[in-house]
Amino acid sequence: MSGLMQWLQKLADAALTGSSERFIPDALKHDPELQRLARLHIRFGWLGLGFGLVYALFYGAVGHYHGASMILACSLVFGLVPWLIQKTGQLWVTGNLFSLVLVVGFAGLATVEGGLTGHAVGWLASVPLMTMLLLGIRPALGWTAVCVLVVAAFALAHAAGHHFPRTYPPEWETLIDAAGYVGLAPFLAFLGSIFEKTRSQAQGQLQAALEKLSLANERLERLNKDKD
Repeated sequence: MSGLMQWLQKLADAALTGSSERFIPDALKHDPELQRLARLHIRFGWLGLGFGLVYALFYGAVGHYHGASMILACSLVFGLVPWLIQKTGQLWVTGNLFSLVLVVGFAGLATVEGGLTGHAVGWLASVPLMTMLLLGIRPALGWTAVCVLVVAAFALAHAAGHHFPRTYPPEWETLIDAAGYVGLAPFLAFLGSIFEKTRSQAQGQLQAALEKLSLANERLERLNKDKD
């Protein structure tokens, strides 16, 4: 258990610190805003990988194998994002990939966790926020519409009399639902922390560049005065 906690701590440190730099291609480093967004995408990939693996292990331990396999598959996709950015440099691809994986993953979980009566549908609320931070307002509005349609589809299915199963031992129902609802808060908190850390890092780099430029201007002015 202590080894798992140490690994999770290292993963959290990787998500919040500068370990993402080696995955940013040179084409994105010339634009400070693109570099900031690349860091954000990479660190969010680490975050999704870490959270997903924890939930997959928990689900497997309580016999929720359908849920564990779905979460594990989504987590592995998240973990591949840094290398995808390194190879392609296309942030719109990874941003929409994140949203697609989350929508499909949460909708899939809902089909094996009771539909609207389970906790997975509630996690769809994180998709528009994540998309807005990674891609901007317009893509976020599009994925918001997708999430609304997914929830509406489950509502219509329930209204039509369809009952979605809970494919895990019933004695674990309360614990699984509690873990699902409780996990949403730290997930969003980590997402906000990654965004703020990335913004602060970009701001610090900009400030350092401005200070260098100011020093260079001062040296140039002194040289001009000495020349005169």
